[in-house]
Amino acid sequence: MVKSWGKLLLKIVSVLLFLAVSVLTLFFAYGYRFDPEKNDVQKVSIIDVQAKIKEAGLLLDGMKVSSELPYQIKNLIPGIYEVQVEKEGFTSWKRKVIVETDFVSIVNDVLLVPQDLSTFRKAEVTLSKGVDSFYGNDFMVEYLKGSKTLRVLTLSSKGNIADEVVEIARNDLTGLQIYDGKIVVLNFPGRLHALMDVRQKSFQFFTLPEGADNFRLSPDRRLLAFVKDGLLNVVPIMELQSTKKLLPVTLFQNVSAFDFAHDNSLIVLTNSFVYHYYPDQQVKEMIDMSPGYFQNVGITRGKNYSALILRDQTDQRWLYYYNGRKFEFLTKGVQGKPIINNFDQVAYVIQTGDIHYFDPYTEKKSAVPAEGGQYELLGWFDDLGHYYMKHEDHLILADIFGANKWTILQDLTADVSFVVNESFYRLQNSVLERTYFGKVE
Repeated sequence: MVKSWGKLLLKIVSVLLFLAVSVLTLFFAYGYRFDPEKNDVQKVSIIDVQAKIKEAGLLLDGMKVSSELPYQIKNLIPGIYEVQVEKEGFTSWKRKVIVETDFVSIVNDVLLVPQDLSTFRKAEVTLSKGVDSFYGNDFMVEYLKGSKTLRVLTLSSKGNIADEVVEIARNDLTGLQIYDGKIVVLNFPGRLHALMDVRQKSFQFFTLPEGADNFRLSPDRRLLAFVKDGLLNVVPIMELQSTKKLLPVTLFQNVSAFDFAHDNSLIVLTNSFVYHYYPDQQVKEMIDMSPGYFQNVGITRGKNYSALILRDQTDQRWLYYYNGRKFEFLTKGVQGKPIINNFDQVAYVIQTGDIHYFDPYTEKKSAVPAEGGQYELLGWFDDLGHYYMKHEDHLILADIFGANKWTILQDLTADVSFVVNESFYRLQNSVLERTYFGKVE
């Protein structure tokens, strides 16, 4: 009888143990953990860390969890964690990550900056001495007066440089300028001009009307706007190529500033009033932004947004964002020129020196506190939140999320420097150098 009761008790204990293990297994399988700090059950989440450098140490709150990337840190109770990536010879990278229930926190903005940049530097090409050079976003043009050719150096991915000589069939070029960092404008006698497509090596000639020196091209290169005697005119480029007498249509009088937005519409400042004009629909409307208060206007164009800077009578600079339908006020007291990346995210400096960031699609706003001094934003290093700026004689790489202290890039500052495909280029003693550490080649 005792043995029977013993067997029954053992069976009961086994069943209870099985049920307990099953419950715990399901408990863990469905992503739940006990949080001792809150004395409660929490559903866990994941931090997914991605990086371009694969062999690097990954630490979570100071504890090493992996020696390779990418890596998923699992079973994390919701909260704030510090993720750190380190590699010998590089400045360590770290930032705070918020972990939320039922949400994978993706960390894809890891950027390790070499402590010795010289090992990542390469002299790419030597430019001619005594020749005029002009610089676009990702190309350079050399021209020797009296010559019928241009030397065009086009920068592409992985540091490849197309070094080509382009025939212009004329030797009376009077001037050359780079418009909007993308278009080469050639000037010839008789008010003849040509737009040069750097990639296609093609030319589009047109004759500019007399007195129309201050002109703007639409982003699609279809329209040209100019001011003559205070009157704003807009004409299709094709009409300027015709031999017929041009009859420009005057749109506004007493124009003090104007420019095209990303969608080929015009922002016009006349008599201190701001107008918006759609050339295709021939519709103009006044924008109600403190009418009569502004003195100047400037535009930085993105793909689907434009950043609009309006300077008022007290020299304050107001920032608006335009998406083709409406204007959104962001702030006033902006210093310098805003920068926009390929995702239309904008960064700008305010009077305090703080750098602000705005994502129009998520409406996320953030700020990086200044560390003293005045900073000039130069551009985006990539589309993951890294940008570069200038402070006195230093070139600085920073992260809009405040991941790291701002990193001074030694020996990269020069009279001519720019970034293409996550590469820093600088012209030093006629030699074009490339410093590259953003992607694994």
